[in-house]
Order: sequence, then C-alpha cells, then structure tokens
Amino acid sequence: MLGITDRVRKAIRLVGESFEVASVAHRGVFSIATSEVAAKYADQAAVDSSNRPLWLIIVPDNDTTSVVDTIDYAGESLAILNIVQRRHRGAVLFRIILAH
Repeated sequence: MLGITDRVRKAIRLVGESFEVASVAHRGVFSIATSEVAAKYADQAAVDSSNRPLWLIIVPDNDTTSVVDTIDYAGESLAILNIVQRRHRGAVLFRIILAH
C-alpha cells in the first residue's frame, strides 16, 4: 500500500496549495463544496449554519491538522467542521477537511 499512498502524497504536493495551521506550512487541494457535498462529510445542521463558501480540502494521509485547528488560507481564517479519512484496503490514502 505504500506505493499508492506515496503517489497520492506526490500528487497533493504537486497540485496542492499552501496553507498554515498554527504557523506551520501544509499543502492541500482546495475546492468549494456545495451544501449537498458538504453534508456527506459533516452533520447537516452544522453545514446549514456555516459561513459560505464551504471548502473541501484534500490533504495527505500524514497531515497533522485536527478539528480544533484554524486554517489560514488566502488571507482567510477557516474553521474546521470535520475531517474524514479515505481508505483503500485498510490504508489511509488521504484526508478530507471540510472547513468554512
């Protein structure tokens, strides 16, 4: 499984954008999530009461961001709604962060 995990890490490193958590640099692939997509990763009530836009951020499996952190990205401070791990055959390939 290390091969596929390494490929995902490399892809995120190549196409991802920089962001900071507690002044520590991270990389992730950012996209704006619709309410319907966001509801797959967080409670519907939390999604409905969140500021817009909702950000879906794909980070490597070894990213250290936690739900209590604040993300600094493009001059904005983003609160994290949830973090979900995506697995393949038991190994974590990447993590999805839902933030607003």
